[in-house]
Amino acid sequence: MAHTETHLQPAEPDLNGLPILAVDDEESNLLLLRVLLHRAGYTNVKGTTDPSEVPELFVKNHPSLVILDLHMPEMDGFELIERLAAMADERRTTPFLVVTADVTEETRRSAISAGASDFLTKPLDRTELLVRVRNLLHIQHLQDRLYGEMPFDGDS
Repeated sequence: MAHTETHLQPAEPDLNGLPILAVDDEESNLLLLRVLLHRAGYTNVKGTTDPSEVPELFVKNHPSLVILDLHMPEMDGFELIERLAAMADERRTTPFLVVTADVTEETRRSAISAGASDFLTKPLDRTELLVRVRNLLHIQHLQDRLYGEMPFDGDS
């Protein structure tokens, strides 16, 4: 049986255009993320190396997924997760995929406690990144559809 490379495409075509916000203070890491996502079919990826731009980009683009580094100058990933989670619509949570070179268990626990949905370590494994992105976007897409179809009673 011949080995063929597995091409990890989004789980369904609806995921291709969902907005993704990528944040890493290292331009080369940000470029790698954008290239990997683009090659996998994701067409709506915004990115920045400046954490101070993230709140405005978050409000403007309403991302379905935020991929971010933890250790950045001025505002680290922990602070960003807390600020962005507080800015999110009360009916919609945004998943955060943390990507960091810090492999300590304490950092992993802290990221999850801060609100990260998932955690990857650098250097990135392409397949693992794309599977986790697809899974988080799929869940977000289903939640958005569910909330779009259900009446909301803000008093409950």
